Amino acid sequence: MFQEVETKPATFYTYMSTPSPPYFMHPQMRAESEVTVVPPSGFYDISMQDAINCGYNPNVERIREEEYPFLTDTTYMDHSGATLYPTSLVDRSATILKTQLLGNPHSGSPSSALATQYVNQVRKQALRFFNANESEWDVVFVANATAGIKLIADGFSGASDGKGFNYRYHQESHTSLIGVRELSKNYQCLDDKGVGYWLSNENTTITSKASTWINSISKTFSQCLPIKTSGNSTIQPPNPANRSANPSLFAYPAQSNLTGRRLPLNWAHQAREKGYFTLLDAAALLMTKPLDLSNTAECPDYIVFSWYKIFGLPDLGGVLVKRGPAASILHKRKFFGGGTIDALTAHESYSSTKTFARGYNPHEGLEDGSLPFHSIVMLGVGISRHAELYGNHRNVGRHTAALAWALHGKLSALRHSNGAVVVEFYSSMEYLDTSLQGPVICFNILTPQGTHIGYLSVEQEAARAGIHIRVGGNCNPGGIEKVLGFERGEMLGLFGRGKKRCGDEVDLLEDGSPIGVVRASLGAVSTWEDVLVLVEFVRRWVDFGVRQGQYEEEGKRCTCGAEEGRRNMI
Repeated sequence: MFQEVETKPATFYTYMSTPSPPYFMHPQMRAESEVTVVPPSGFYDISMQDAINCGYNPNVERIREEEYPFLTDTTYMDHSGATLYPTSLVDRSATILKTQLLGNPHSGSPSSALATQYVNQVRKQALRFFNANESEWDVVFVANATAGIKLIADGFSGASDGKGFNYRYHQESHTSLIGVRELSKNYQCLDDKGVGYWLSNENTTITSKASTWINSISKTFSQCLPIKTSGNSTIQPPNPANRSANPSLFAYPAQSNLTGRRLPLNWAHQAREKGYFTLLDAAALLMTKPLDLSNTAECPDYIVFSWYKIFGLPDLGGVLVKRGPAASILHKRKFFGGGTIDALTAHESYSSTKTFARGYNPHEGLEDGSLPFHSIVMLGVGISRHAELYGNHRNVGRHTAALAWALHGKLSALRHSNGAVVVEFYSSMEYLDTSLQGPVICFNILTPQGTHIGYLSVEQEAARAGIHIRVGGNCNPGGIEKVLGFERGEMLGLFGRGKKRCGDEVDLLEDGSPIGVVRASLGAVSTWEDVLVLVEFVRRWVDFGVRQGQYEEEGKRCTCGAEEGRRNMI
């Protein structure tokens, strides 16, 4: 369990991946490249054996029984929101916290020294998890992925010396990535075609003369527009040979948190060749897919994520930062906190920050205030325990891909008695190609007449059935625009047509069109039974309004009890 190492002034425990029962070594689990899928004749006939052939690990059922007792009689399908933690992670962490005296690391006392040792060790563990070379990468501990994004935005804001910086971001970005635009001078929202055009052509000046830009590209792609500019100034494209001279940032999600679609990782390298620093939001991706950072030259400059989406605990985030120019940019931020400076006076405007250029590790000048050292201790336990239970993160990816493939297939086979489909999907079915799709099912339920059932009603009934899903826009407005077919600017108009705010009780427009989705996401501890439970739940909606008379006329909106259902979930 723990290997004890004698240190001064106290006993220091290191987390060793001691051999555990080989739960993850199921004989039918093969290397990802060896998996050969022969789909059954009918999707609804997909069996557990079919899923095993595609990578499902039935031994997870034993792990779940032993490590996740709170899942009894519960179907949890919101791993994109937060994956679940094994009880042994809590128990082992508690053992350390009950037997070791840990103090605030910013001191030389014995308890502080011990906490510092833990933090340093876990930092190394974290880099090894990503196969990242310590001489090329550093990891900064932050509250969550959003805090990491803000840290990067503050760095670019400071590095521009008041001139502003170029910011490009993908349409399917999480709300937090979109928020960076408010600290930029000029920004552009790009869809897939926009990114492709930009990366394959000469750098184009971002200018406040919006009409010129729009006319020049409108025939080529749809969503690359200079939404925000300042004055009549023009910011020239960055110089690829000296990216720091005119800091510019391109950000995008490695995986859409809405649909699970996985975007090309090679965009990062291509954007760098254009002179842009690159920010990858990997929070959704890392839930079930590892990132290998051994080839540093091909990797993004910054990667943000949340540890609890990988291991369940702790509630902690991280920023992987490339050493060199990328790290130096972040040290240009104006704010500083305790522990990040060498010298400071209260009255005079003097401070000396711990910068990468002065020989410090990047994290030393970026982790403001006291570190969440107790959470970092728990992170070390989580990394080790995850390996003991599941072998490696790639096994988790194969396991969840097989389940998502089976779930999507079974749901797609459901039909109303008139032959109409029951489920409208917004996710690709390419689950077994883990470079294209994550284990997320994004959908809405249809009536026999083809009208949509409000997602709040689905959420209400799911809660009553003990099924945990997520509904609405999932903090991805651009993704919602894309999958539901809203035209540019149409989403803004919704707030004048009855929609008051995100998270309110409006789930369908007056014409019956949905303004959100149902999202089911699978994780390491998901099982075949979870798939069957959700399929049977959706089957309840077959011939909805026909069998029970819940619709008096075709297209009548279903909003029954939505507010009551939300209260029941609290």
